[in-house]
Amino acid sequence: MKICCTPRPSTRWHGTGWSAAIRRKAVLASALVAVMLTGVAATPSFAEENYKIQINGAEYEIGLDEPIRVLLPDGQELVISLSQDEFARYATDSFSFFHSNEYRPSRADLGAGIHQTALVTPFGTGVLIQEYSSINPTPLIDLMLTELTKEEVEYGYEYQDSVISRTVGGKKVEGKQAVTTYQDTVWTRSVYAYGKRDSGLVIMTFIQSDYAEQDQKLLDDFWRTLEIN
Repeated sequence: MKICCTPRPSTRWHGTGWSAAIRRKAVLASALVAVMLTGVAATPSFAEENYKIQINGAEYEIGLDEPIRVLLPDGQELVISLSQDEFARYATDSFSFFHSNEYRPSRADLGAGIHQTALVTPFGTGVLIQEYSSINPTPLIDLMLTELTKEEVEYGYEYQDSVISRTVGGKKVEGKQAVTTYQDTVWTRSVYAYGKRDSGLVIMTFIQSDYAEQDQKLLDDFWRTLEIN
């Protein structure tokens, strides 16, 4: 663990064998993290969304948790309701996880062979997962952590980081966690990486202490159900 005013420059770039073009991709991806976080917002799942069902060729509109009555030609009346499971599954070719149906993940193409999935609450707690199809992103951990915390460090937040790891379905993901503190405000941000020869994932989580009680479950559910392909 280290305590400092500014994060130290990463040494993980040395010996990667990355070309200048690949390094530019990596820097672009890390810069986009900060940009995406400013524009990312939770997408609630509303019960008002309309669906249509067909019964014997006849079409009826129905909303979640809004029962409707349907009168059949023979005079029989049906009461039909539509409900949603508490959890929904989100999956890509690289990973999958379950999340509360209260929110919906969003996915964006960042270019340069990078796709990003975001799941964020209104309080700023969330998960960002970046999929890389042309490079092994494991050397990006320090760079990503710097992008996530640099504004706070420049403002004067106390900064602590430590090495962390998790096992996800038999696969080990390693990374770093940063805790930034200013007065009563405490942010905890974690960056993990899982790499193959020319591809991999960067997984970022973040939560503020003020909202940990209501939002920690989102992170717990994510890690409990995450599968890496």
